[in-house]
Amino acid sequence: MEDKDFDDYCKIFIKKDSTIAVMDMVSALTGGSFERRTMDLPHMVIDVLSNPDKGLQEDFVAWPVIIEVEKPGATRWDDYLEGVRAMLIYFWESETPAVAACDFEDELPWNGGISRIAK
Repeated sequence: MEDKDFDDYCKIFIKKDSTIAVMDMVSALTGGSFERRTMDLPHMVIDVLSNPDKGLQEDFVAWPVIIEVEKPGATRWDDYLEGVRAMLIYFWESETPAVAACDFEDELPWNGGISRIAK
């Protein structure tokens, strides 16, 4: 599934209070390490940030931590997509709510997680 017509940027909202805890989880999943708040992997670049909108509302967009994920230029789309899928599933299996907001949510399990929290 190469040559997508949409942006490959993905933001994942995490319902966990600590960016350090989220970074530890991402490191455990990927085997990678962070330099400050960024992890560079062959198939994705991951940034873990505190959500500036945290607590402003009850919706997932105000969950405490955000993961920003981007695809390096030469990376195959399928490899990148599999990395985002694996990250979401890892959080869910760890009982940590996570929802992805991106142009390709329909290619992710549970539509990026929104179907898991929809009422």
